[in-house]
Amino acid sequence: MVVDSSGVATAVADARRAGRVAVDAEFLWERTYAPIPCLIQMASDQAIWLIDPVAGAPLDEMARLMADPSVQKVMHAPGSDLALFAAHFGTVPAGIVDTQTTAGFVGQGTGASLATLLERVLSVKLAKTESYSDWSKRPLSPAQIEYGADDVRHLLALADEIDRQIAVHGREDWVSEEMTRRFGPTVNWLTDPEVAWKRVKSQGRLSGRERSALQGVAEWRERTARERDRPVQWILPDRSAIELSKRRPTTSTKLRQIRGVPEHLSPKDRDDLVGAIAAALERPAPSAIPVPPANLRERLEMLGGLGLALINARAGSVDVAASLVASRDELAQFLMAVLDGEAPTGELATGWRWTLVGEALTRLARSEISLTPIPEPPYLREIPVQPV
Repeated sequence: MVVDSSGVATAVADARRAGRVAVDAEFLWERTYAPIPCLIQMASDQAIWLIDPVAGAPLDEMARLMADPSVQKVMHAPGSDLALFAAHFGTVPAGIVDTQTTAGFVGQGTGASLATLLERVLSVKLAKTESYSDWSKRPLSPAQIEYGADDVRHLLALADEIDRQIAVHGREDWVSEEMTRRFGPTVNWLTDPEVAWKRVKSQGRLSGRERSALQGVAEWRERTARERDRPVQWILPDRSAIELSKRRPTTSTKLRQIRGVPEHLSPKDRDDLVGAIAAALERPAPSAIPVPPANLRERLEMLGGLGLALINARAGSVDVAASLVASRDELAQFLMAVLDGEAPTGELATGWRWTLVGEALTRLARSEISLTPIPEPPYLREIPVQPV
């Protein structure tokens, strides 16, 4: 247990000497914009450290370790943990390996919990009895301490076995590319207020002017939530943001008359929000997702199903999780570009995804190959089509 600055310094120094560590975090995130750190777990091959910020352990040294590319940090589904360090310390993580993602390159699927992967890969069964603990309360119970330690106890061994299987398949470059894409220096772990509008739900039918207003509303909401350390939906729900974008009130009085605007907004909040809408309307409307013409939509609908089948077959044939390859939206955008006669862009057009499926999807969209079902894995065969 680490409860003070000297303990943190010792733990981090030991981690640096080890050259790689397993890391996990327990936090609360129900009532705040940024996760509240409650416990940071770290393990090398020799020791496990439970760093307790609630008891007084500062996390500055730990944040610097998370940004150090010379020390590999093995984590499992670390998005929220990395957001914690970004929010509190401005940390740009480096040297991150995510076992949930790497497992998808060796036939273990994606989205598996740590407990599930440990049981599948190492035959280690964890007693996950503290999933809904309140980690902010002290003292921690023996069960909580054991649970926290278990989250990192076997993580390095799990990563080693997954790495061994990756090497057998010769996919080290694929995994390195994916870790950079997901956890590299260009990834923004906090929402940029200027693009926060993209995360607002139910905006598909907004006009260009309404989208401009939405950009202003969402930007004001994101900045306000960050300043007050409150969830964005507490500041202003999505449904209210959409309604404000449609109505575009020009005064605080008109804003108050719109249904769904929270009563807790102060007079200054209402004035600032009206001002944000007015300023946004002076800017060009943000680009909407292009809607293809009707004939292209019909072709895309048919081709999308075939494209998914092709992805599933090709990914399955090499034991890569199909969900790692592309989402439906990414596939649709890729195919739409090919059908439009443009050079495809995006993740499917580069790196291992292009090698695995991108080129074949391009040939499928150009009617250069057809697909037929077969009775054995991968249950689909690609057949070259002779030009007419």
